[in-house]
Amino acid sequence: MLNDTALGTLETGGYRALALNRSGLPAMELVPGDPVTVRVVDLESGGLIAKRELEVKEKIIVVPE
Repeated sequence: MLNDTALGTLETGGYRALALNRSGLPAMELVPGDPVTVRVVDLESGGLIAKRELEVKEKIIVVPE
């Protein structure tokens, strides 16, 4: 699980990119077909804004910096 409040506040229609290698996650390898769940949560209320189940399409290797 990754909680990255450093991305700041998202406005309607906004987007942010999360650099996994700078996220504090351990080294890992994601391969095609691996499931990934992305949740957007309101920090003040704790309410779930969005949840999306994604599938890795290309091999990704996360190496912490």
